[in-house]
Amino acid sequence: MDVIKIFKSSNVYETLILLGLMFILILYGFADLTTYLGLLFMLIGGIWLAKKEGFNVFRNYIQWPIIVLFLFATISLLYVSNYRKASNELGSLLEIFVPFFITFYIVRKKKKINKFMLFSLLSGSSIIVIYAFYEYFALGLRRVGSLVENANILGVYMVFVLPFIFINLISNPNKKIKLIMAILFVLHFAALLFSGSRAAFFGVIASFLFIIINQRNKIYFILLIILLIIPLFLPFNIYDRLYDSFQSFLSGTGDQRIYIWKNALDMFRLRPLTGVGIGQYPIYYKIYEDAPVKYRIFTHAHNIYLHILAELGLIGLCIFFWLIYKIFKFTIINYNNIKKDVFLFALLASLIGFMIQELFEFSITDSGGTTILVGVLLGWYIGLLSTNENNDQIA
Repeated sequence: MDVIKIFKSSNVYETLILLGLMFILILYGFADLTTYLGLLFMLIGGIWLAKKEGFNVFRNYIQWPIIVLFLFATISLLYVSNYRKASNELGSLLEIFVPFFITFYIVRKKKKINKFMLFSLLSGSSIIVIYAFYEYFALGLRRVGSLVENANILGVYMVFVLPFIFINLISNPNKKIKLIMAILFVLHFAALLFSGSRAAFFGVIASFLFIIINQRNKIYFILLIILLIIPLFLPFNIYDRLYDSFQSFLSGTGDQRIYIWKNALDMFRLRPLTGVGIGQYPIYYKIYEDAPVKYRIFTHAHNIYLHILAELGLIGLCIFFWLIYKIFKFTIINYNNIKKDVFLFALLASLIGFMIQELFEFSITDSGGTTILVGVLLGWYIGLLSTNENNDQIA
C-alpha cells in the first residue's frame, strides 16, 4: 500500500509530521484533544526539521505575506485592551501558520502523499457525517453540529470536503470508486443541509459551479439545479432561513449580520490604520452593539474582510489582500497544470468555496480545529503547486 510505503520511506521527523496530519484529518471531530495532539506531533517534527533544514522549511511563494501578517498582529498587542482575547486569537493564527509551513514541506518532500491525505480526510469526514445523521434522525435536532458541536463549523467542514468528493465522482474512471464517491456525496451533502448553514451552502454551491464551468458539461449544470431544489423538500431547510433574513430586512428590523457588519465598520472608524487590535472585536462589540442583537456578544464580524478591517485596520487588510493576490497569481501561473491534477483542482475549488463562505462568517480563528484544517489544506495546495519544475525560481 502507498500509505505503508510513505511511512517506511520517512525519517523520524517526517513520520511525526505524517502522524500529525493523520490525527488532524481522521480525528478532526473528536474534541480538541485529538486535533491538538496532531498539531503537537507536527510541531515536534517541524522543530526538528527546522533545525535540520533551516529556513528552507519556511521557504515558499507566499511566506512573506503570512509572516508579515503574523508580525503585524503581534505588534497590535501594544494597544489592545484585553490581552487574554488577543493572545487567544494570536494563538489561533499560529494554528494556521504552523500546519501550513509543515504541510507545505512534507507535500514537496513526498510527491505521492495525495492519496494518504485524501483517505485521511474522507475517513474523518465520514465519521462526522454518520453522527450528523444520528443527531438529525434519532435526536430530532433541527440544525446538527455533529461531533464538532456547532452547526456553522460543520458547514465550513463540508465546504472543504465536498469538492474532493464531487471531483472524484465526475472524473474518476473507476466504477467502484465512482459508486463510493456517489454514496459519500449524498451523505455529505445531506449533512451540509442538516447543518442549516447558509454561508456554507453558498460556499459549496460556488465551489461546485467553479468545477462545472471548467468541466463544460451540461449534465453537471442539471445536477447543480437538482442540488439547489433538494433543500425545498426538507422539513427545515436553508431557504427558510434565507427567507426569514430577507423578510426581517424588508420589515426594517434587519438581519443580525447587517448590525454586526455596521459595528465592525464603527470599530474601523475608531482606528482606521491599525484597527482595535487582534482579538478585540468581542470587547469593542459591547460599545457598538445595537438593539436587535443587544444582549448577545458576537465573537467575530461574520465577514472575514470586515473582521480584519476592524481588528487590524487598513494596514492589516492590505497585508491580507497581498496574501490573496500572491495565491491568485500563483494559481494563474499554474492554471493549466491545476486543471490536469484532480487533487490540485479539488483544493482550489475548496479554497474558493471557503472564501465565498467567509463573506458571511469568520472561521479562520474562531472555530477551533477549523484553523488547523485551513493551514493544512493551504499548505497542501501551495506545496503541490511548488512541485512544478516551472516554479523552482518562485517557490
